[in-house]
Amino acid sequence: MSNALDLTAANFDEVTKSGICLIDFWGHGCPPCMVMAPIIDELAAELADKVTVAKVNAHEEQAIGTKFQIMFLPTFCILKDGERVAENLVGQQQKETLVDALKAAIGDSGELSWD
Repeated sequence: MSNALDLTAANFDEVTKSGICLIDFWGHGCPPCMVMAPIIDELAAELADKVTVAKVNAHEEQAIGTKFQIMFLPTFCILKDGERVAENLVGQQQKETLVDALKAAIGDSGELSWD
């Protein structure tokens, strides 16, 4: 079972409307998506009290993918209070790259404390 929240059209707006959210747009049969799955689960566990880490199956939730202009999988989006705050990261990423993107998107506002 994944530590990341599964997002669908039914819960997307509610989950992402407040706070910081890292979203993994993924698809079945996508080798880079499968490589990223354990990294996303680690981030979800490690950042649970700071960031919502969520996953969207882009094949099943095409309307969400269209809204965020998802062209390739995996693609990672960072939202703050429901609005995208960084450029999408496309393709397989290092865990540190995702953490750095979260830090950069949030800035030095002090909203998050990083260990």
